[in-house]
Amino acid sequence: MGGTNGPPRRIKSDITLLRILQSLQESGGQTITELADELSLAKSTVHAHVHTLAEEGYLTEGENGFELGLRMLDLGGTVQDRYLPELIRQKVDELAIETEERAQFVVEQDGVGVHLYCSYGKNAVQTNVWIGRHFPLHISAAGKAILAYLPEERRESVLQGEHVAFTEHTITDTETIRAELEEIRANEYAINQQESTRGLRAVGVPIMDRNDEILGAISISGPTHRIKGNVLHEEIPDLILGVANEIELRLAFQ
Repeated sequence: MGGTNGPPRRIKSDITLLRILQSLQESGGQTITELADELSLAKSTVHAHVHTLAEEGYLTEGENGFELGLRMLDLGGTVQDRYLPELIRQKVDELAIETEERAQFVVEQDGVGVHLYCSYGKNAVQTNVWIGRHFPLHISAAGKAILAYLPEERRESVLQGEHVAFTEHTITDTETIRAELEEIRANEYAINQQESTRGLRAVGVPIMDRNDEILGAISISGPTHRIKGNVLHEEIPDLILGVANEIELRLAFQ
């Protein structure tokens, strides 16, 4: 009889299905031929997976080929509701209206950041951000705010990994990141200086739960010509810190 020690067996067909879904998410729509070519899979394999997903409502066929269907929204909405308190959603919306920029709430899972909610003020710029997007913690203000307040063992595990550069401003040196995290804990907010996207700055503040453990982080992002000087170093940090304090108090006593 075989033992149960060691990592669980990975199901190849499940991995193939997930790769198809991820490719469709990134592309916005692809034909079976395009999927097969991009993923180096047989057309018959892609055809079987795609049509099964379409029959179940997870894919639909549009002008660009197959696209993610509305049943995906049902799954995503369930996950979002699980991790996103209504209070945080409300406060992120208020920040977007007040600053007229983009505000977002980010959480951490398995050592990476995940955009859980975004709200857009009237002057907000659209960048490569979408709900559910995963990204390295070291490249964003919200991500660094979370990383600074993770338990030490988990933080060090993330720091031991590879730090990819998204722009020429991304900090990739582990010791430099570690020093910045100490500064973030001292100031209680983090800054993104064009480290994820050229021309974009952001300020992020951690949100702690009632057990003083990191719940996530709220950040405000905007173009460098608006997010600078006192706005970057005083006005926005003071604004988000006040909102974070209110959220933490209300969550602690609800």
